Amino acid sequence: YNPLNFNVVEGVYSSNPYRGEYRVQEFKQVVEKFANNDIRVIMDVVYNHVASASASNFNKVVPGYYFRYNSDWTLNNDSGVGNVFASENPMATKFIIDSVLFWIEEYNIKGFRFDLMQLINDDALIALAQALKDAGYDDIAVWGEPWSIGGYAGGDKVNRGVLKDT
Repeated sequence: YNPLNFNVVEGVYSSNPYRGEYRVQEFKQVVEKFANNDIRVIMDVVYNHVASASASNFNKVVPGYYFRYNSDWTLNNDSGVGNVFASENPMATKFIIDSVLFWIEEYNIKGFRFDLMQLINDDALIALAQALKDAGYDDIAVWGEPWSIGGYAGGDKVNRGVLKDT
């Protein structure tokens, strides 16, 4: 829950976590084995924050763009662990969509459970739903926690029904 590289397979379950090709191959084998037994793999994703904004590749590419800041320019902490991802920015939204599509296309992931989904901008989630529809992925499950730790100023999207048609 302290993401660093969103599109990298976790190595702790791999027979050799120091070799990326082992991680990829073994994860694909696990997902395929489940699929062959009619079990869909749902991935828990944490697109709402990173472990360290200063060490993040996002901040190295475009400093100050990919993270949400308070009015005094301190990093927003509505996640409870700091470093909230600024999903309201167009390229941040694009990253989330591209990442979800990557996991579907590369690993055959069939669903996503979003950690602290309330921290993800409504428009980003609506764009994700549309991208999935446009790509013909109408069987992909997407849901998330309808709250944030710190009370994101975007409001209670789930309780208001903002995402009810997605």
